[in-house]
Amino acid sequence: MPHVTPDDLNAFADGRKITFNDIDVGLEETLSTQVLARISQVYDTSTWVDETTTPPLIKSIIAMQYVGWYFERTYSEDANISNYGTMLIAESNTLTDGLANGQIDIPGLPTGINTGLTQPSFYPDDNSSASETTYDDMSLGPAKFSMGMVW
Repeated sequence: MPHVTPDDLNAFADGRKITFNDIDVGLEETLSTQVLARISQVYDTSTWVDETTTPPLIKSIIAMQYVGWYFERTYSEDANISNYGTMLIAESNTLTDGLANGQIDIPGLPTGINTGLTQPSFYPDDNSSASETTYDDMSLGPAKFSMGMVW
């Protein structure tokens, strides 16, 4: 099932040049897979399977990608027209990158659904400030020096 409708595509299409009445399923599937894969580290995208379950911002990004690539493919030899396709692709990539790195949120959805972050995977961590040494880590225990100590 496509994640966007022809109406979503027509919102970004120049009606004088292109009007979408149907969707190239192969192109839409490729682009939606790429978009969803890039943000799947931040959001649970597994339930976004069609146009009714996909959030509006994601539908806009997929539609911009689709129309941009469609313009590029259709008007690739006309330099004056293909700039629009390039601009749509660049804008959708900017939005996708912003979602993937947490600078942009999807309205109405909690962030960090699928970040996979639990505990720090580096040392020192909260456990390394224990007040007693352990057999596993002899470096634990009270501080050996502090800012106020005189040498």
